[in-house]
Amino acid sequence: MTLHLLSNKKVEDNHDIREEEIAAAVEKINKLCSRSEPVDMRELLETFTSDVVCRVTFGRKYREGESGKKFKKMLDEFFEVLGALNLEDCIPQLAWVDRLRGFNAKVERVANDFDEVLDEVVRSG
Repeated sequence: MTLHLLSNKKVEDNHDIREEEIAAAVEKINKLCSRSEPVDMRELLETFTSDVVCRVTFGRKYREGESGKKFKKMLDEFFEVLGALNLEDCIPQLAWVDRLRGFNAKVERVANDFDEVLDEVVRSG
């Protein structure tokens, strides 16, 4: 990942993508402010980050259509699992609690969803 996505050359190469996405985010803020509507910064930053990462790694955004909804749901669940307390990692003797609360099944489902989305990216790419 460091060599392919985070090297100085790659970061410089993707400068235009970041600028375009920043401009789109600022435009959305301006549009909402001009109509005196609130700006959901969580949603805005989530969309911005997702769009930049997708464009840099996959070459396109995955926000629109059915695949976009699936991708967003998968990312939401991925970050939820990533931020959750996994008792087995802290206290291996309590691994049964993670199974009982369905944590392991959720991790497995999220991993399978991630695989499906990435397979679709590869097929359409």
